[in-house]
Amino acid sequence: MEMVTSELELLRLFRDIDRADVELSPDLIFPLALDETLAWAVGPRAFLLFRERPDRPARGIVFHRNAGTVPDVAAMCEWCHAVRGHGGVKLLSVSVDARRRVGLYLCSDLSCVSRSNEVPGPDDLPEGLDGAQRAARTLERISRFASRRLF
Repeated sequence: MEMVTSELELLRLFRDIDRADVELSPDLIFPLALDETLAWAVGPRAFLLFRERPDRPARGIVFHRNAGTVPDVAAMCEWCHAVRGHGGVKLLSVSVDARRRVGLYLCSDLSCVSRSNEVPGPDDLPEGLDGAQRAARTLERISRFASRRLF
């Protein structure tokens, strides 16, 4: 488990392009314990800190949430494969550089890893994996996305 002891230390975990957009939620209290992921949302943005492996440093990404919602439509998160309705999965985008953005359909609060540990819902894909296996697979998808597209 990694401990983040200050706001300055937290900001250093985010990419240079994202640092100006980082906002802290009022319920975040330092020191922050970071096991695999830590996510929070403020207004139109969602923030994700994650560690690929226990021996690797944490990295942070700022996502912009699409304001448009269609509450009666269910969608599947591209990372955890959970099916959520009522705006639980939204199009989230992240800056690749000053000119390009990439978008994914993700859990709107970025709680994908913690949700992976829960019992799958009746609309989720039946995969035959336990919670720890689903969480590890979800963390791998997050890491692969970040490595290929952002870092």
